Amino acid sequence: HLQAAYRGDSSAVPPPRLGLFIHHYDIDCTLKGASLDFSARTRITVESLWEDQKSLEFWLYKDLVVDSVFWEDGRPARFFKEKHNPTLWIQADHPLKRGEKRVLTLYYHGDLLERRRDWFLIKSSKGWYPQHGARQKATFEVTYHYPKGLRFASFGKKVAETSDEKMITSRWIAETPIRNASFNIGFFEDLHLPAQDSLPAITVYMADFGHRGLGPDMKKDVGADIRNSIRFFTRMFGPAVGEHVYATEIPFGHGEAFPGMIHLSWKTFDSANTNGENETFRAHEVAHQWWGIGVDIHSYHDQWLSEGFAEYAGWWYFQEVLRRSERNDRKFYRWLRDWRKRIIGNRKYFLGSGQPAAPIWLGYRTYSSDTKEDYTLIIYKKGAWVLHMLRTLLLDLETLSDARFRNLMKGFYQTYAGKYASTEDFIHFAEQTTGEELDWFFDQWVYGTGTPRYRCAYQIVRSAPGEYKILMRIQQENVSPDFRMPMLVGVQFEKAEEPKPFRVWIQGKLTEVALGPLDRKPRKVIWNYLESVLCDIKREGWKSEWTSHFDINEVRRAIE
Repeated sequence: HLQAAYRGDSSAVPPPRLGLFIHHYDIDCTLKGASLDFSARTRITVESLWEDQKSLEFWLYKDLVVDSVFWEDGRPARFFKEKHNPTLWIQADHPLKRGEKRVLTLYYHGDLLERRRDWFLIKSSKGWYPQHGARQKATFEVTYHYPKGLRFASFGKKVAETSDEKMITSRWIAETPIRNASFNIGFFEDLHLPAQDSLPAITVYMADFGHRGLGPDMKKDVGADIRNSIRFFTRMFGPAVGEHVYATEIPFGHGEAFPGMIHLSWKTFDSANTNGENETFRAHEVAHQWWGIGVDIHSYHDQWLSEGFAEYAGWWYFQEVLRRSERNDRKFYRWLRDWRKRIIGNRKYFLGSGQPAAPIWLGYRTYSSDTKEDYTLIIYKKGAWVLHMLRTLLLDLETLSDARFRNLMKGFYQTYAGKYASTEDFIHFAEQTTGEELDWFFDQWVYGTGTPRYRCAYQIVRSAPGEYKILMRIQQENVSPDFRMPMLVGVQFEKAEEPKPFRVWIQGKLTEVALGPLDRKPRKVIWNYLESVLCDIKREGWKSEWTSHFDINEVRRAIE
């Protein structure tokens, strides 16, 4: 699609051309023996979206083998799935009409889990049931049979559990349609936090194996972050999660989120570092209960509404933790500064040389063999930075209140919870909520690729007895002449504890501003205060000839 197609009404974006819609899953699966050999019976209710459809295509994890397929009346269906290939074809018993619903029952088994000592690796967390398209939503009923002595968690709501001498049977449901379903199983230590106030119960599963002597109490730290981030996000966005949340360890370096369950990397159970990595990672996965699950994305162009929003929610939670534990949030702004430098410095493409970096709206297509790190940097990190810049743009400089931003985020979530949302939906909602025209902002940061470099210089002068002004000169590079941004400038006075913020609008190649008059003598100027702009800052000394550019008595005010 052309970029222009995504700047209009979101309904103009064509949906993927899928041939089937899966309404419901009824799954009965067994994990048996010391290696947890997997087998399943899955019954799906499907609807044809095409006219005269003769072949039905599904996706199932490549190492799963289909044994048989049956129609609703018990007649066998013809099917084909190559070895180590995820594509499954089922031949229709007659050409299906558009809107015709059928029920298929599939029996299959295979190497879904791998045991490494006392770790169980689920090779495909979402590929263990047949799917058509990656983003369809369906209701689920799943019954699991697994050996005693193991801990187990799944998505949705557990409604029943029984056991015999060797096996446990548990039943889980999702009555509201969901996009992804998964589970986790293993030799886990557990920590249970009962429901509290309006917060759900929380169960943390930490592997017995691999942490001995390294972090035996880490499940308490993890549990605290899960509970505190749920509390924080509930306050910021509104309630989202159900009655119970499971946070389970997986032997991989990433995390995943499902309704009521999150997978957390073993790394976050292994180190009690306080640099923000643990807090932001855990809170990111929790935040997906709001962004990605609560509010789903319209298309891949809107992936930043899931990953970028969840990432910034994690950063925001880290700021809240610091304010409570350290009574300041300096580490939060150092975290932002470090990511700003990494985003800008990871590839020189961001600064205009070599292959240009892709815009956020390109979604997963930012990833290529030549730009493998771009997806994380652009969708997660730059997407989070866009929200931070929007928050700063809406900041009340007199009170430093971010109430306008909080009202925007809560309102957007509550309006689109249980629905699909596009980037255009967010822009429209932001403009309605704030009363601001924001097309220029999103054109630059979501649909565009420019990242400015500012060459900044200042001079403090006495303009009258007891009055001071700050002469500022800012050269803008690496972006188009019409690129504009408000940069916060912090003015540090002699005896003030915190700098006083000013908002300076920068546009064009050169911006010259005289700040003042000020009734106290400034001590210094802090450029890009509160990390207000994703930019490269170059500080320069003041040249005497620049002073003549300013009329001290009739100053042009370009500040708020």
